[in-house]
Amino acid sequence: SLGSAALSDVGARRFWPRMGISKHIAREAGVAYQVLRKGVQRKSLEVQKELLTAAEAAPARHAVSSILDVVGRRSGDMDAVNAATALHLLATQPGRRAETGISEAPAVRASRELVARVAADPAVQPRDLAISSWSAARLALEEAGPLEALGTAILDAKAVFDGQDVANIVWAFATLRAANHEEVLRAMCTRALPAMHDFAPRHLVGVAWGLASARVYHTEYFEAAARVAEASRASHWVPQDVANFLWAFAITKCTGVSPMSVVVSHAAKLGWDAFQPQELSISMWSAMTMGVADARPVVHANVQRLLQHAARQVRNAGAKGFEPRHLTNVAWALARWQRHCRLTGLRQECKAAVCRPALRAVAGEASGRLGELNPHELSRFLWALGSEGCLHLRVLAPGLVADLRRPGRLSELDVEELVSVVTVLSWTLERAVWEPKVGQKRHTHPLTSGRRREHRLV
Repeated sequence: SLGSAALSDVGARRFWPRMGISKHIAREAGVAYQVLRKGVQRKSLEVQKELLTAAEAAPARHAVSSILDVVGRRSGDMDAVNAATALHLLATQPGRRAETGISEAPAVRASRELVARVAADPAVQPRDLAISSWSAARLALEEAGPLEALGTAILDAKAVFDGQDVANIVWAFATLRAANHEEVLRAMCTRALPAMHDFAPRHLVGVAWGLASARVYHTEYFEAAARVAEASRASHWVPQDVANFLWAFAITKCTGVSPMSVVVSHAAKLGWDAFQPQELSISMWSAMTMGVADARPVVHANVQRLLQHAARQVRNAGAKGFEPRHLTNVAWALARWQRHCRLTGLRQECKAAVCRPALRAVAGEASGRLGELNPHELSRFLWALGSEGCLHLRVLAPGLVADLRRPGRLSELDVEELVSVVTVLSWTLERAVWEPKVGQKRHTHPLTSGRRREHRLV
């Protein structure tokens, strides 16, 4: 389904703007927070300078080792700010995957100790907690103890978290799934409610994405977020915000306050040609899912509007650049919505002149890449095309036969998927045999051909 695809590709994003740091510190080296002179000890400033210099001066492949060297030498002088800085530098170095992989003992041990230091500092600030959480998620830290301690420190913090801090903490704990992640997510949402109108769009949407990713259902936050989107008319939202927001509502099935009208209007204002294939497919899948689950006519009208406009974009521009799973999501969204309208008698069915050409464009793009689909995606893709009469064997049969003949491919299909594939192929064969070809003249019976004669009763 789209869920996992959207989670892995669209949700994992950074929420920091680039901000300057104290003029007494070396050049920022990508660190997204400020170290203020006031109230900061001299030793802390010195450690900060050494960390940033190590990250900047060393070659990229040795930067992690240089940072770890500073952490080892100045461990006794480090406070929460320094520990958060070190974590952030480790998480953002280009060579971190090679040097700080989960099997690298020194890097793992240092990261664990740095997170524990941040959590244990009674003077820790919200920004340091947010940076440490984000960095731990980027480093894929798996140790339960430090992560749970970090979550406890966040819950105990009395200071106010701004939108950037809330978004980063929610993303991190939704990704890490620490033992107390649900408690942390709910607490952050509750704290965010009074200040949501001041959140930047990426922060507002990022929190919704994190809740949906972790399957934490915070109805109050989603309804408040929908009202904020409506009040602002979703201004300054980018296509990724639109896709992530719709996906979050589709996953959580929150039908109290629907954001569909304002979000669809803003997407039309942006233009569907501004959407990347992934964003377009996620928006279509999400709208279809919300429309099927919601009984309100206004939602159905907006779903039809989104799907028809998005399908027109696919029809006109083609599906070049779409990954196979994006093609599946587009096909499934259109076909599933069409079938839902027919079964329930809804009048919001998309026009065939838009839907079917879009499906044919999707089929043509996927014809040589069916082997890249997993069994579930393959069965859905074939069903979507077949249900709308767009599974043309001349286009898809060569690739499909080669894919199904691969050793073990058929055994990967479960019973429902196998039945779906066989059923849709039988539909296609039946249409190929019994339906007249396009442009073929119908044969008329000799007795009824020619000009009809009028028979009058005398």
